[in-house]
Amino acid sequence: MRAHSFGQTGYPFQNAHVNLANCLVNLQDWPSAGTVIPNETPNYPTYDAIPHANRYVLQSTGASSFTNDGATDGIRIPGQTAPVENIANITVEIGVYLTSRSDYTYLLSKGGASSAGWCLALYPTNTLSLIRFDNNGTSHINWIMPNGSFTAGNFYDIQFTQALGVFGTAPVVHINGVPQTPTMANTGSASTYHTDASYDFIIGNNDWLGSGGPSITVYFARIYNAILSTATLLTNFLADRWRFGQVF
Repeated sequence: MRAHSFGQTGYPFQNAHVNLANCLVNLQDWPSAGTVIPNETPNYPTYDAIPHANRYVLQSTGASSFTNDGATDGIRIPGQTAPVENIANITVEIGVYLTSRSDYTYLLSKGGASSAGWCLALYPTNTLSLIRFDNNGTSHINWIMPNGSFTAGNFYDIQFTQALGVFGTAPVVHINGVPQTPTMANTGSASTYHTDASYDFIIGNNDWLGSGGPSITVYFARIYNAILSTATLLTNFLADRWRFGQVF
């Protein structure tokens, strides 16, 4: 663990029981200033994040956070080298407050701006969708969360796992600790997954910072190269609740 940031103020429950086994990228204790957000995982080479602007915020809970303004903004995590490319068994956890939204923008992407790689996108009817593009450049397969699952004015702890060895395997998705039942849609008859190599991870936008992403406050983001169990996802969710003031 690196030196304490301005958000680490000695709360006994801070960072308690978050499972970091197989964690490649861990951003959860933001610095108070500067242009580099250190990666906190102890397991892999450093993938420090680069914010588009300096908008760090200390919350009343003692949690540190970062505000994304929803324009040509975003947090870039280098993702153009092993082991963060083409993760076959992936888990993503991201905690945000959604201030405002518009449809078809990106909450998290690795190449999604040009029908490449994948992304978490804001979909109509206040929903969220996990989209994986096909190699043909025109098709995609997506899993759409239930109506109203991602509405402005709320805190969200989003967790998904997906095993990509067999095309079409559905993700396991939890939002605020509640298992979701995504609806699968195959647009243009996608049949294979496009590589996400040569793209960075971008929080709150796409790889070109050009989608006009959602206005969000980011509390944490973690990326694993393993399928975390439902029990581990619940443990992590409970350990992160304090960051939001335990509003769930």
